[in-house]
Amino acid sequence: FLSFLAAAAAGGITSSVALCDAGPDHRVGGKDSTELVVRGERKCVPQQFIEELASFLGENLTVDYEERSFHGTPQNSFHKAVNVPDVVVFPKSQYEVRNIVMTCNKYKVPIVPYGGATSIEGHTLAPHGGVCIDMSSMKKIKSLHVEDMDVVVEPGVGWIELNEYLKPHGLFFPLDPAGPGATIGGMCATRCSGSLAVRYGTMRDNVINLQRLFYQMVTLSRPVLGLERVQLDMT
Repeated sequence: FLSFLAAAAAGGITSSVALCDAGPDHRVGGKDSTELVVRGERKCVPQQFIEELASFLGENLTVDYEERSFHGTPQNSFHKAVNVPDVVVFPKSQYEVRNIVMTCNKYKVPIVPYGGATSIEGHTLAPHGGVCIDMSSMKKIKSLHVEDMDVVVEPGVGWIELNEYLKPHGLFFPLDPAGPGATIGGMCATRCSGSLAVRYGTMRDNVINLQRLFYQMVTLSRPVLGLERVQLDMT
């Protein structure tokens, strides 16, 4: 089996925002309710911000309400949101992700990374609006080292797609999340486990390298700090 994974995953920021509507209001329904409504503060995103994103993203950006509603509404979660992202972007490179993060930090706009949206805990909610970064266009398998049993992938690669790629080499990636559409980036972000975790460990046990992008423009590669630090980042 493939025991270790080297994943290039884009990080995100959470910034303070100006009030544009009601403040935080987290409430759970009555007895035996399975509905959780998540409210939050919201920032009015200026047109200048959207234009700055469009200057380097081109058509890989949308403010269409149906698209924003789709990305802001959990597909498999009992969590409900009253807000949706203001913008949805589809970066195709780490360079574009970096520019998105820089621009969001400049305007103090929050970010929500978006993988396969299979989480049942509401990880893709956008209670503060902001920018949803859909990683579906970054799904390259960059390299495979069969003897070392590690592979380098972009965050949008699906775990099923990865296993299909590995099968001819006699390898497999052992995690089995509940959602067949789960991506490697999302599995890192949520510290995925699954029914095989007892034997093969969770996501944090199968990652040896993370490239993370911070709003200070620092791209951090974790192996130099040791495997324990990589696992700590995913705790």
